Parts: sequence; C-alpha cells; structure tokens
Amino acid sequence: MRAAVAQLEPGDDLLQDASDTLERSGVVTGEFGFAELYQERLDRMRDWLKDGSEQVRTFAQEQIRNLERRVAGETRRAEASSAARRLDYAEDIVDSE
Repeated sequence: MRAAVAQLEPGDDLLQDASDTLERSGVVTGEFGFAELYQERLDRMRDWLKDGSEQVRTFAQEQIRNLERRVAGETRRAEASSAARRLDYAEDIVDSE
C-alpha cells in the first residue's frame, strides 16, 4: 500500500481507496476491540512519516489524524457502554482502591 501511495498524485481518487482499505477490519473482540485495532494501525502508520516520499508522509499525516479521532471516539464509546452496563447491574462505576 505504501509503495502505491508513493506513486499517486495528490487528489488522486485511488488515495481515497487506499484510505478505505486501511480502515477495513475483520472481527474484533472485547469492548475496546476497535479502539485497540485503530491504535495498532496508528502505531504502524507513524512509521510512514519517515518515508522518503512526500506523498506518503502527507497521506500518513491525514491517516494519523483520522485514526487518533477514531481511537478517542471508540474509547469513549466503550467506556460509556461499560459504565451503562455497570449501572444496569448496580455495580460501582468508580473503581474503589
């Protein structure tokens, strides 16, 4: 994917296809499954920032911004879902230490 992105011109429709491909996922497990998946992809995408191609670095910066938002959103969603479930079962929401 990285080599293909390096060959594309800015604004090429194939860049959106590359982005869509990177966003696809298989099966994830656990409440934080998507957050963990996006974090893993974010960590890998940071290596693209060191690429010699300006096009790859620009693409990576855009993907990183999107992935950071997705990690944050999925983390909030999972935390809210967990808190709601604990309320449903009358469990403490704040962990006691």
